[in-house]
Amino acid sequence: GGTLGAIYNILFTAAGTSLAEAEDGRPTLVRILNALEAGLAAVQKYGGAVPGDRTLVDALVPFLNSAKTIDASSPPESVKASLLESLARAEEGAEGTKGMTDAVLGRASYVPAEDLRGNADP
Repeated sequence: GGTLGAIYNILFTAAGTSLAEAEDGRPTLVRILNALEAGLAAVQKYGGAVPGDRTLVDALVPFLNSAKTIDASSPPESVKASLLESLARAEEGAEGTKGMTDAVLGRASYVPAEDLRGNADP
């Protein structure tokens, strides 16, 4: 509903453009994370959201902050564990929106604060 489709379009168009710029076309972990970072930057540029605004940015920022510390040359099991840890950070970020009642962007900005409390941003 709402503008989420357009926001995802911005995110993945910027990410795809970033990946397409790779000379050899190989989507390495570092390139994928850089692409997601480019997508996040585009979402923030066009949507204006920052962490704490009760948006998907609240999940993407902690995921990327964690994932960008992964050593891609580590054994695959280690990389997988680190990615799972990064996903946990994203889930924590999303869950953190349950306590945010001062939404200024998106659908949540039309909902009374008492109805937001305790409900994570979808």
